[in-house]
Amino acid sequence: MIHVIVTSIIQPGSLDQYLQLARQLAPLVEAEEGCRRYRYTLETDSPIEIQEPVEPHRVTLLEEWESLAHLSAHLQAPHMKEHGPAMAALRDSVEIRVTADIEDA
Repeated sequence: MIHVIVTSIIQPGSLDQYLQLARQLAPLVEAEEGCRRYRYTLETDSPIEIQEPVEPHRVTLLEEWESLAHLSAHLQAPHMKEHGPAMAALRDSVEIRVTADIEDA
């Protein structure tokens, strides 16, 4: 299983627009072959003492793919080419990590 963690800092005043695009994109991606999970999340307070301070403009996308081949196909999907640039224009920064289950290592 391949996991993708995308952490974006959204430009001030752009969060609602970004989330609107995310809500449009998510069901299209979830319908793709090999997609197990594609969820946008916002930070929330918790009882975990060592949690970093909540950043209200930080959006984290959690993805799970059956394989790297499925992830590669996803990146070429028409809806990614349509939504990707629009969402990128609303971000101040983005950090992406790709991981695999330790059972696959």
